[in-house]
Amino acid sequence: MTFGLSQRMLRWTFRRRNDFLTCVIDCARAGRGYQLAIVSEASSEVGRLERFGTAFDVLLRHASIVSDLRDSGWTLVAYTDSPRTPKQQSLTALAA
Repeated sequence: MTFGLSQRMLRWTFRRRNDFLTCVIDCARAGRGYQLAIVSEASSEVGRLERFGTAFDVLLRHASIVSDLRDSGWTLVAYTDSPRTPKQQSLTALAA
C-alpha cells in the first residue's frame, strides 16, 4: 500500500504556551524510505531525525509522537498546506 508521501510531505505544527514544535514526514534523502523530523521553532534545528523503511512505519511513529505531545499539553495549530508560524523556515530543507 502506498500513501503517496513521495509527492508531498506531512507537516504538523504544535503549540504549548509560546513554544512551537513541528513534526515533518518526508522522503528520505537517498530516496529510499521516509524520515521523520522534529523541529523546534526556538532553535530552528532538527531536534530528532528518524528514518523508516515504509510509509506505514513512519505514520505509526508520527501517531505515537502526536499522542505524547497532546498528553504533554501541546495543541495542533497548523498542518500540511496551512500557513506557517511567523518564524518558521521551510522545513523541507531542514528535514532533508
